[in-house]
Amino acid sequence: MVDSVKSFFRKKYLKKFESKAPTGILPMSQVKSAVAFIDVEDTSFDACKIALQAFFRDYGIKGEIFFFDFRKIGSEERLITSITNTVLKKDLDWCGKPSREKIDLMLGTEADLFISLIRGTDYPLEFMAKCSQAKFKVGRVQLPGNTFDLIVSDPAERPLNEKESFDAMRQFLAKIKQQMLKKYLIVFLISMVPLIELRGAIPYAVGFNLPLIPSYIIAIIGNMLPVPFIFLFGRKMLEWGKDKPLIGGFFRWCLEKGEKAGAKLEAKAGRGLYIALLLFVGIPLPGTGAWSGTLAASILNMDFRKSVVYVTLGVLLAGVIMLAASLGVFGAISLVK
Repeated sequence: MVDSVKSFFRKKYLKKFESKAPTGILPMSQVKSAVAFIDVEDTSFDACKIALQAFFRDYGIKGEIFFFDFRKIGSEERLITSITNTVLKKDLDWCGKPSREKIDLMLGTEADLFISLIRGTDYPLEFMAKCSQAKFKVGRVQLPGNTFDLIVSDPAERPLNEKESFDAMRQFLAKIKQQMLKKYLIVFLISMVPLIELRGAIPYAVGFNLPLIPSYIIAIIGNMLPVPFIFLFGRKMLEWGKDKPLIGGFFRWCLEKGEKAGAKLEAKAGRGLYIALLLFVGIPLPGTGAWSGTLAASILNMDFRKSVVYVTLGVLLAGVIMLAASLGVFGAISLVK
């Protein structure tokens, strides 16, 4: 009964304080401030604290370290950390929520990066991690609701101490820029693939926790890059290759897709042919998209410049729709987990 009541109030507190800011993996070049949580009972506590301070200095980050100290401290014993940045057992309320003073102190850091080196999922850590406004959250063990964007877990052979865990975490953080460039390149290439386009690229970016705005822009550029060439040369190329051996079947299929798309556009022309082109490209349905829409515009001998403008508007619309849909799907998946 007590556990059920405690669970109810914990969820209530999280709902009230949990940050609604979007998070995702960031390269260290975009991190200006950070907050880290470590456990003073870990055997490598002092070494980990020194390593974190060096990390902040090396990257020019304004960093704060918070300490969890839930030991039973005698009246004559002294704290081994600053009382200001230490969350003690007496700072927790009856259901485990840290005091408002400690919450406000953490939020006051306005951290871009949240680091947890605590190997556990206890409520005080979950609360601080979820109410943090950080744009990028890193931990050792995933919390309910997939709070952390990056997990650097211990090897199966043995658990790591906090210093060892941070050393592994630091290596991952240093490689993020290179890894992100590879993933951005994949987003770019997926968005160029006929029929898949950004309706595949944006879910990929959301699924891998890439920053949304850069991913959206890269997917738009990749989707639009072939458009002028499709309009000017696509139809001629397909007409040339439709009777050739080996490639003829595929070229005829592409030409038929373009002609069907053109027929759909003409059927909607009561609202204006170019508006119909925008909607055809912008509403992500099977068979629609920038490739087929541009080819249809070419087959219908529509104006080149106006076609490119309206296809661009359609791609922008499709990107927004896919972004919203992807966030909804992956958000629902995280809730189920």
